[in-house]
Amino acid sequence: MNATDRLDVIEACDRFGWYADRRDWAAMTDLLADEVCLDYRALHGGDAATVTGAAAVAGWTTEFAAFRTTQHLIGNHVVALEGDTATCDAQVQATHVPAHGGPPWVLGGHYRMRLRRAGAGWRIAAVTFTPDWQTGVVPSAGEAGSTRATAQAWFDRVCDGAVAEAADLLGDDVEWVNFVGVPGHHDCMPWIGTYHGPAAVLASFEAFTSVCDVRHKELRRLVVDGDQAVGVVHEKGVARGTGVAFEIEYVETLTVRDGRIVRWKSYTDPCSIIRALRF
Repeated sequence: MNATDRLDVIEACDRFGWYADRRDWAAMTDLLADEVCLDYRALHGGDAATVTGAAAVAGWTTEFAAFRTTQHLIGNHVVALEGDTATCDAQVQATHVPAHGGPPWVLGGHYRMRLRRAGAGWRIAAVTFTPDWQTGVVPSAGEAGSTRATAQAWFDRVCDGAVAEAADLLGDDVEWVNFVGVPGHHDCMPWIGTYHGPAAVLASFEAFTSVCDVRHKELRRLVVDGDQAVGVVHEKGVARGTGVAFEIEYVETLTVRDGRIVRWKSYTDPCSIIRALRF
């Protein structure tokens, strides 16, 4: 067994827990193979599933939005190497602190990860988790896929600039109403309007970033009622053509069904952006 390969495999497995706890979903996507087999049958029931790495990350993002923080302690690795593939068995203790109070959900067990060599490193192609014990409150599937979890995941991704990943949370036929403008007054805002489907939504984001450079964006408040979510967002940026700064606060309303956003609408006073674009 090559010692360097063994250490690289162990580090890849450790990074799996680290990226999840830090919510570094871009790095997690790079760590996974193009397709990954997820087997959590011993924990949740159901069936093992082979999905794209991006789909796996999208699912975890939604689930992890139900927790204020998590910590995965992974150790006692046992590695088996065979050419360009590897298997790593490791023990894990995972603590999940609910986002809205209550005792943490703590479980211990072990991972079995299968990895494939990719260039100078290793990528994870399969994850099996087998629990040995658990304490605290186990979140239900309804909580994990709740309106709040989906909305929080949406705002986390958009505020981090991960727009393509955020689009994974949109329904296939999402109705997107980005401010209702007045002809002749808002023509300098090429991104506003009503769009349908994730591709059109992404195109509207590209239209926005082509003229505006966002320097700061944060969610200031999130209110949820049934399948409806309302977020208050604060944003600072600069108009690319003029170099003039703008600062706005706007409201996004989301309708969520089955963990996907099926309708989105924004409300704002765009005067600051219009001034920056026309200065």
